[in-house]
Amino acid sequence: GEFSVEESLLPHYALGGAELVRKFQLSVPAGESWTFRAGVAASWIQDEHGDWIASDGLRIRVMGAEARIRKQSGAEELLVALASGTQTFEIRMAW
Repeated sequence: GEFSVEESLLPHYALGGAELVRKFQLSVPAGESWTFRAGVAASWIQDEHGDWIASDGLRIRVMGAEARIRKQSGAEELLVALASGTQTFEIRMAW
């Protein structure tokens, strides 16, 4: 099978600010797993709502998938695991 990615970008306006919503639909071949890098910062913390907040103030919420941090060359990467099969998830970003 082939690895395929469809992404759509939408602004989301709400009380308190706006977000950029990135919606993904993926097809990952059987037996394969991939990782999507959602962001890079000097450091990340996760707040009580599950949002990831970067040291530079970027806020990312991952919906429909699991995210984790990987330390890499003096920075931290926010990674989303992509398992085999068809899946959808979205990333909401605010500054």
